Order: sequence, then C-alpha cells, then structure tokens
Amino acid sequence: MIESRAKILFAIVLALFLPRSASADHPLQIMRGTYAARFALISLFEVQPGHETDFQTILAQSGPFNHVVPGFANERVLEMSTTANTEPAAAKTIGQRVVSVIRCFDAESCQYIMQERAPAIRSVLRNDPVYTPVKLVAHLFGNWSWEKQGAAASAFAVTMTAVSQSQNLLAQSVSLFAQPNVSLSFLKDGYVGQLGMLETAPANSDLQSIRGQLQQRTALMGASIYQADDNSYLVYSEYFQAPSATRSAALSVEANKLQGGQLGSVVQNYAAR
Repeated sequence: MIESRAKILFAIVLALFLPRSASADHPLQIMRGTYAARFALISLFEVQPGHETDFQTILAQSGPFNHVVPGFANERVLEMSTTANTEPAAAKTIGQRVVSVIRCFDAESCQYIMQERAPAIRSVLRNDPVYTPVKLVAHLFGNWSWEKQGAAASAFAVTMTAVSQSQNLLAQSVSLFAQPNVSLSFLKDGYVGQLGMLETAPANSDLQSIRGQLQQRTALMGASIYQADDNSYLVYSEYFQAPSATRSAALSVEANKLQGGQLGSVVQNYAAR
C-alpha cells in the first residue's frame, strides 16, 4: 500500500514539474501557426452607410471565428475610411471600407471561407467584394526597441519564404522566436486597435526594393509580402506608429484589382482554436 502511494505521489510530482508541450491555444503555438500559413485571401469590402456594425457582426458569425476550418490560421480585419486621410473629416465616411486578411495552410480553406461568407454579407455591401488569393513570399519583423534612442532603424529579422521550396516553417519559427530584439507582436492574436496597412505593387516590381522600403519604416511592427496569381505583390503590415509617408495613401479598384495602399485600424484579430 505504501509503495503504491509512493508511486502515485511520484507521478503527481512529475506531472507538475516536468516541462510539457504547449497547449493548442498557447500564444506561442498560435504565433507559429500564423507565421507558417503559406496562403492568404485578401478581401476588400465596401459597406453600405449605416451598416458598419452589422457588417462586422455578420463577418465574424459567418467566418471561421465560429466554425471549424482545419486549414485556417488567422484573420485580421481593417476598418478604413473610403477617402484618403488628407481629406477633411466632414468628407469622410469612416468604416465603409473594410479589408480582411485571412491566413491559411492551404488555398482550399481560403476559398471555402470566402464561399461560406458570401451569402451572409451580401445584403450589407454596396457592391461586389474584391477577392485576391495570394501566396506568402516573405515576413519581416521589426526591432522591438525601435523607440529607444540609438536603436538601429535597419535592425530587422528578415525571413524569406519561397513557396516553391519545402521549408518547414514551423520548425524554422523556433530559432526565429529565440532571436533578441525581434518584435513578435505582429503575429499575436486577440488584441485590436493597432495600425494596419494594405498596399500593392505591380508584377514587374523588384522584391528587394519592396523589402528595402519596408525596412526604412522604423516603427514597423511587422509585414507579410504576398504574391498574386498575376505575379503582382500585396503587402500587409502593422505599425507601432504610422509612417508619415503613408498617411495620405488610399486604395482604389481598377478592373477588379486592388491598386495603391491605405492605413486602417485593426478591429478583428483572431486565430484558430
């Protein structure tokens, strides 16, 4: 009897003090999933005036927030003005333009989420959404100490992710997350209110030039560079402080394609659970 009790006590001590794998909803596991998601669906919605709140509710209820989609990793939703930030306040209609960035582990999951949502959101939209399926090209992570005097503006951890290669991004994330001064805020889910931006570049753009421009933004939290089927680039980024050169930019739509770039506020940010 004493021996049995000793074995039970020993087992309890092991369970309490030995290191264990992180649970499914552990922040680090969620960040690794967002980092490793190679596919994304970038959507632009024009919402009917007066239905901004309704739209956000429907968007959440009809998407992966309440439904099991095995390939889903994260969604960020930006709310923007329909006009550039240089326009007078009286000329703006805040919240009519919404951008969604859905990150997935496969293209089929992105397509499934889009199709499931379409009927639910149709009634509160001014026109048809603009959908752009894309593939991950690279992540850039800012220096968390950017605000400290003397911090190097170019101190970025840059991770290239060629879709044609077979890198194990989940394994790669272990060494990335251990690096000092790398801001991982860009990958965290749950919190909202941060500044986000979506911008585009044509198919003949130089990738190194895109990276270089992003690296000059000293208050950059992080950025993901994606490539569309026509080889044009779309960049989603977030900031500790908005870079002045981007504050007057505005998105436009030409031939059902996104053009330009625009800042917005993150109003939804959630991961798979």
